[in-house]
Amino acid sequence: MLATRRCTIVGCSLRSAPLRPAAALGRCAATASRSAASRPWLSHQPLQNTWVVNAASFGGSGSGSGSSGGSGGGSGGAGGSSSSGDDSSPHRMRPWTLAYALLLAAGGVMAYVKKGSTKSLTSAGGAALILALSARSMVGPAAKGSLAVCLAIALLLSVIMCGRYSRTRKVMPAGLTAGVSLAMAAAYLGCLFA
Repeated sequence: MLATRRCTIVGCSLRSAPLRPAAALGRCAATASRSAASRPWLSHQPLQNTWVVNAASFGGSGSGSGSSGGSGGGSGGAGGSSSSGDDSSPHRMRPWTLAYALLLAAGGVMAYVKKGSTKSLTSAGGAALILALSARSMVGPAAKGSLAVCLAIALLLSVIMCGRYSRTRKVMPAGLTAGVSLAMAAAYLGCLFA
């Protein structure tokens, strides 16, 4: 099975592309490190298991903004990226999603401690875990999928907790969770269709 690493192009609108490791090409690791050392435009970052290619070292420099491309001298330089900013930056809903997950987890623990409800503990813990994992992957283009998962969880909790609030009229567990879930669902919808 062929292992792949990610190649990040620095200074271009292209952020990542698959790159075969040196071992898969039949070269040993020492040859790969020597070849990388002889090429100042290529560097390996072992902690992230990525190769970084600095496009500015190719003799061209690119510039541009929005979706327009730039021009450069030498062997080129690509410019411009999408207007949403850097592809590797976290989404603006990431900290809110983590706070929402912590609130749900704390509510599940409180319900278990006060009432001994394992059903509340497992459902709140499961929802919080899914939200936390989705928040962790809210970076770059993968943020849209994570937002859709978070939206589904927030809508599900909104429906369940609004029904529970209409039956019990208790603000603390059901009303608070329903209100926060509705607000988060609205925020996720706004981010998905913005």
